[in-house]
Amino acid sequence: MRQKSISCCRTGIVQLDEFVEWLLAKDERGSANQDSSTLEAIPRVEADVDDSDDMSCGPSPLIEGDYIWKPAVPMKMFKAKFGDADWADDTLFEEVQQLTLSHFLGWGAAGTVYKASYENSAGEKHVVAVKFVGVIPECRPDSHTGIDMLMQRDLKRWSSIYEAEKGAFGLLRTKTESHWHKYTHGHVRMLQMLGFHDAGQALLVEYISGSHPESGDAVMESVQDLLQEALKDSCVEVGDVKLDNLIQDELGVVTIIDFGCCQYCGGASCKVCKKSLDSDIDEHAQEHVSEYMQKQKARGPLSRLRLQEFCFGRVYC
Repeated sequence: MRQKSISCCRTGIVQLDEFVEWLLAKDERGSANQDSSTLEAIPRVEADVDDSDDMSCGPSPLIEGDYIWKPAVPMKMFKAKFGDADWADDTLFEEVQQLTLSHFLGWGAAGTVYKASYENSAGEKHVVAVKFVGVIPECRPDSHTGIDMLMQRDLKRWSSIYEAEKGAFGLLRTKTESHWHKYTHGHVRMLQMLGFHDAGQALLVEYISGSHPESGDAVMESVQDLLQEALKDSCVEVGDVKLDNLIQDELGVVTIIDFGCCQYCGGASCKVCKKSLDSDIDEHAQEHVSEYMQKQKARGPLSRLRLQEFCFGRVYC
């Protein structure tokens, strides 16, 4: 029986022809006039591949061929495999001027993912997956037009989702070589963030090929064991853990690929009242909502991440 190859995307997989049928039906319903503050539940696209395909060329080549993304502001890639994730420390990063997007990998409720490649300063080619936070359901995501539209999306609308997932990846980033081996070389491992592009709200992560695990209980028990270790080491609780957010390669290694639903459970020092906290930082931050609103002259919905930044001087997740 032929098995579909997948990569680091989320749930709701359908074929490309099914996507086209869905899109046409959507147009007939006149949903293009829908209030932009809400998103319809949309299917995710994934192309089938032959048994001989090892995913080295990805599941769905872009219709017009490669797409060169050369943003005005360069992307930042970690120089080391492990270490602190201090976003403001430029010495930790190497700048990458352009990415070559070659294949559409999938999309979910909050992100669109492509296979891409780049050359580092030494001229070495690296293959990555790039996740743009946001979706444009009106266009085929495997086309240049779809990517162009994605580049022009409303970044403000998706900013909190991008910041939260980037923050989770940063907190979960391994700090020592022993921890790096612990979380990347076992029979269950965690997807590693390789870089980011704040201006385009894009995360660059490992490109992982394989399929969702077929069995559940034993795999999930091992996954939960590793996530409990991560909670102890990084104070981050990973949520939305399910088979659809796991990829198993041909060697049986399982990678946890989704960190869009995480909660920081550690402590922090409040810069407003100087109180030192061991946990429950968001609960404490609620005590300073009035100061935040007054100082920022903010209107509209309150941002949990902005409140974290106001109280603790940084965003967690």
